[in-house]
Amino acid sequence: MKFSTIVLFTYFFLFTLNFSENIMQNGVLNVKNINQNKIVELDGNWRYSKAGINKNEIKYIDGDELLKKEALSPFDDMNDTFTISLQIKEMTPYVYYGIEIPYIYGDYKFKIDEKTIVYQQLIDKKFFTNYKYIEIYSEKDSINIEIEITPHSRYNKIIEENIKFGTYKNILFKRDLYVTLNFGVVIFLMFTIIYFGYVLHKKIGINYITYAIMLSFLGITFQILNFKLLEIDYLLREKGKYTVVLFMLYFLFNVFINFFNIKIKKDRVKFFVIIVTIFNLVIPWHFVFYWRTLFFIFLMFFIFLILINILAILKKRGNSTANIISYFLILTFTISYYNRYCDSICFNTVVLVFAVMQFFVFVRKHYSLIKSADNIKKENEKMQEKLSYLNHNFEEELEKRTEQLSKKNELLEKIARLDGLTGIYNHKYIHEMLDKEFKRARRYKLNLSLIMADIDFFKKINDTYGHKTGDTVLLAVSKTIETVIRETDMVGRYGGEEFLIVCCETDINGGYILAERLREQIKNLKFDEEELKVTASFGVAELDFETDITSLIKKADTLLYYAKKNGRDQTRC
Repeated sequence: MKFSTIVLFTYFFLFTLNFSENIMQNGVLNVKNINQNKIVELDGNWRYSKAGINKNEIKYIDGDELLKKEALSPFDDMNDTFTISLQIKEMTPYVYYGIEIPYIYGDYKFKIDEKTIVYQQLIDKKFFTNYKYIEIYSEKDSINIEIEITPHSRYNKIIEENIKFGTYKNILFKRDLYVTLNFGVVIFLMFTIIYFGYVLHKKIGINYITYAIMLSFLGITFQILNFKLLEIDYLLREKGKYTVVLFMLYFLFNVFINFFNIKIKKDRVKFFVIIVTIFNLVIPWHFVFYWRTLFFIFLMFFIFLILINILAILKKRGNSTANIISYFLILTFTISYYNRYCDSICFNTVVLVFAVMQFFVFVRKHYSLIKSADNIKKENEKMQEKLSYLNHNFEEELEKRTEQLSKKNELLEKIARLDGLTGIYNHKYIHEMLDKEFKRARRYKLNLSLIMADIDFFKKINDTYGHKTGDTVLLAVSKTIETVIRETDMVGRYGGEEFLIVCCETDINGGYILAERLREQIKNLKFDEEELKVTASFGVAELDFETDITSLIKKADTLLYYAKKNGRDQTRC
């Protein structure tokens, strides 16, 4: 889209500049305003002579009378000849000037400073106006021109229009201004077609159909021009033809470059097309080197197409024989038209036939591919539906599995921090929690008490009643501790029958009261064995900010030792 937009706006910008220059040239000069412009002077007489009349009997007619409509027609004889003599003054040396005279069907001879110019150098402008045009060039500031005309018809309205003279841009100003709009419309349509083809280039076959439509449009345009259904200038045909060829060249490069694995950098081709297109749109069309150069590119383009199709036949890539025949057809008639072996109607008819042939060749060649593309599209839609269904189920299954995995991870984490028998924190985790609370108390200067508890005569209980009863006692004691302590406090199994209780934001007195309450609750526990009595001893220590965590634990453990040594079933702090 950027490429086509940039080139389109570049075209309109450059053409606007070109015709803005023309507008400043003050229009067309003609015989009627000679005296006002003081650039051209008539020698006062136009000479008219019948064939076979003695040169001494040449009839001179005043210029003013010749400007009257049909002053010299109809001719009495097909061999009638008349001569117009002009002297042009105040010219700018080394600048091209142009003269237009009323068009008739006949032979022309021009003598410019005694040098004869033959008929072939005339440019026929009949598609836009009834004038013959000739360019003149002088190294001096004045020039003498003699125009001799021999009509081929008995009736020619020769002097219906004024003779026009001026610089090249002066003479072409009005018609160029007129055809700018027509040419712009044609180029815009071409850009539109190419743009849609470029947008849809991923769809199989659309490039070829677009290319055929573009050729058809070009051929039909040429055909309309030949039948004069549009009043459009020769400039439109020439610039339009070569511009379209350049874009078809770039378009086909994009089409064939992947199809035949041709190693050509697209950016270089694009740059070439842009440069030559700007050159084509801006430079005056009458320069010989310009249209010869573009014609050479035009021929190279068709030769390229022929070689591409030969390559396709060698690689057995579809029916390319019809393509080659059509390309040779257009190439032959192009060369013939260039060498004047066929007229424009013949050439443009061939262009139209060629466009139609290309359209049917491409449609036939790529119909199966287009059909396959539709089938592939349907299969892709089915696969997309299936993939969407699988994705949906996969997401549900993934969510379910993730939830299960999360629960298992939570369970693993819980197992990793809890004691397997009692369900309270194990030694490792209660130590980690104590370390966190110890640091927090130190940072914020909070109270922290530690209670170390031990079941009295636990080994005797195991030996007397068995390990199963011992496990029951451990579980009952741990549940009793969990019930009595606060939610902010923590308890863990520190050793076999030892428990560590962390009392957050609690001083030594609060720790002692809690230990005594636990001791009384444990003492009152009932078991299946009626004679079984369970007691526990406690050691309570408080953080004094001068000891570390190891010293705090050791302090509580020492107090527990004194409690057990002095009779058990008591609390020391």
